[in-house]
Parts: sequence; structure tokens; C-alpha cells
Amino acid sequence: MSNTIRAWSNRLMASVLCCILTACTNAMLVSAQRKLAAGQYADAEHDLSTLLSQPGHLSESERRVAWDGLCQAEFAVGAPAYPLSRQHRDCAIAADQAGSDSQARLAQIDAAIRARSSAQIHRALAQHDLEGAVVALLRYQQLEGPKNPAAVKWNRQIWQMVARSEGAGRQRRARGTGVNLLVAEHPTLHQMSRQAFLHWLATKGPGEDSLDSAEAAIQGKTLRLTLSGVDLSQARFGPQTFARVNDAFSAWCRCYGDTVVASADTGLPVYLSRINRQTLRSEVLALPRR
Repeated sequence: MSNTIRAWSNRLMASVLCCILTACTNAMLVSAQRKLAAGQYADAEHDLSTLLSQPGHLSESERRVAWDGLCQAEFAVGAPAYPLSRQHRDCAIAADQAGSDSQARLAQIDAAIRARSSAQIHRALAQHDLEGAVVALLRYQQLEGPKNPAAVKWNRQIWQMVARSEGAGRQRRARGTGVNLLVAEHPTLHQMSRQAFLHWLATKGPGEDSLDSAEAAIQGKTLRLTLSGVDLSQARFGPQTFARVNDAFSAWCRCYGDTVVASADTGLPVYLSRINRQTLRSEVLALPRR
């Protein structure tokens, strides 16, 4: 009998607690709506973020109201307090709720991101700022996708910048000693055919860093590797790996070679590796990929 009473008591306490939590949730949501109406957007954002961190206590309609309110608050305050990327994230979630009224705000946020990214890309290209151009295009692609005509055009211009920097870097290097050292370290590579070298990269690679998942191609004195974002996120595919790859490639071609690593997902360069004329070893420039 005592077990039955105890179980009934536990259910009662759980029911009471649920009612208290629901009442508190409703009160906080009403309070946040009042703050929104009064223009107290930062306070409203705080309350709504707290509510949405515990979504189990919200009904479907309450969740929609909370997300719409959060979108409204962040949009009203704006950057820098709430960066455009955060506004886009939260308003996109809000707009996905059934019956949401956040679509118009989301469209304005996306238009602002699009315009800002476009201006940043143009400025970076004009200033030959490769990293800045890649960062801006990645933001633009998040909205428009990599196959958008403008994105395709800017992607092509970024690769033209990469090609120009390769040529300029190659002209600055002194030939001779560095290549001989690399050939001595990899004495069998320069005897391989092109296909044999690519097969060696795919199956073994320098330092056991096989590139079996990479799409590889050689154009003149440049080795281009394309890997998926999943592969690039693995620890073994980092700057040191591609420095060793470029040392090996330079030994194979008996030249000061360049290795360019691209993301298959974005179509943009991720790593650029070339011989440093002081150290006579490959150095790597890492570019943003997200």
C-alpha cells in the first residue's frame, strides 16, 4: 500500500512541477512579448534565448512565437551586437516554423549579407587579397550556392589570382641548390612517369600520407589536388602533409613546383604550397574553407 501511495505522490509532484514550469514559461513568453512591444529588444532577446534553450517546455505555437520574437529582437538591434550571420541563422530557424512571420526579415538579412559579401569580394579582388576574397565568397555561397553565376565568375577570378601568384613566386626563386637537395631526399621520384608519380601519391605518398581519396592532376609545374570537405577535416590532411607533398612533387618534376589543394564542396583553394627560397623547403598558405 505504501508503494502505491508513494507512486501516486511522485506522479502528483511531477504534475505540479510541470504546471509550475508551464506557468513560468508562459509568464516569461508574455513578458518577452511586452518587452518587444516596448522596444526593449536586448532584454527580450535574453528572455527568449533562455526559453528556447529549454524547448521541451514550449508548445508548437509557443515555439513559433519565441523564434519569431528572437528574430525580431536581433534584427531590430542589428550588428555588431548581433552579427548578420547570427541573424540569418536564427531568423532562418524562425521562418521554418509553421505560421511564422519572419520571412520578410530573413529576406532583408540575406540581401544585406549578399550586398556586403559582393562588395568585399570586389574590394579583395582589386587589392589582390586572396584570403579576403575566399572568405567573402564562402559567405556568398552559403546563400546562393557555388553554381550561382556571380559565384562562378568570382571563383574563376580567385583561381586566376592563384595562378598569377604561383607564376610570380616561381620567378623569384633561385634555381639549383634547392631542387638538388629535394631530388637527393627522394632519389627515385624523378625517374617515374607522370602516371607512376600520381599512383605513388595515391597509394603511399611522402611520410605515408597517401592521397587515395584525392583527385590529382598535374599542369606544368603545378600539382592540383581536390578533396572533399570530410577529407579536409581529417587531421592527416593538414599543412604539413601538403608541404611534404610539394617537396616530393618538386623532386619529381626537378623544378620549384607548386601544390594547390582545393575543396570539392566549394570549388575554392584551401592550401597553397610552394618552395621557400630561404629554407629550400615547401611552405604552406592555409586559406579559410568555411
